[in-house]
Amino acid sequence: MARLRRTACTTLLLLALGCAGAKPPRGEPATLVAKPRRAGAAAPLPKPDATTDKEPPRPGEADDTCFMGVPEPASALEALNEIAERCAAGMQPVIPEPLVVALEEEQRRDLPFVVMEAGRCFRVVAAGGAGIEHLRVDVVDREDHALDSSDEDNRVAVVGPKGPFCVDAPGSYRAVARVRAGSGEVALQVYRAR
Repeated sequence: MARLRRTACTTLLLLALGCAGAKPPRGEPATLVAKPRRAGAAAPLPKPDATTDKEPPRPGEADDTCFMGVPEPASALEALNEIAERCAAGMQPVIPEPLVVALEEEQRRDLPFVVMEAGRCFRVVAAGGAGIEHLRVDVVDREDHALDSSDEDNRVAVVGPKGPFCVDAPGSYRAVARVRAGSGEVALQVYRAR
């Protein structure tokens, strides 16, 4: 009993003092301590509005705010994973590991993927780390015809923000990430609806 009281007191003390790195209970949002922004620091992730405090969308469900309110990440990959949990819930990545590269302003990187059946649907998620201010992502076919794009003025991009986009024909496609402003690490992944 004394041990139980001591554990409870320790827990309360840690909560009162604030435990850095502690994970919140499942289902509760994580909050990060805001740090002052230095010159050249990454643009903050978009802030949520009153309509974004809800469950992640299901595949095919319309939701153009799924990437809003993501906590400030330590890396582009962490941001990508957080956004994918919200925007690509229930979808499968088309390659085992996301593409993670360092890009300078106006540099681009392509992530090719192959579609075997007509009518397959996808969502592309990209996130920039520290130093990325504006990230654009396009999905193009073999002839570089744009199928869909995301060009918001921030460091995250979701192609198919209202739900997965579908392709009419089998073939080779590419997700193209381009840094419009800033430089730093970019993570990119294509997710397929089942």
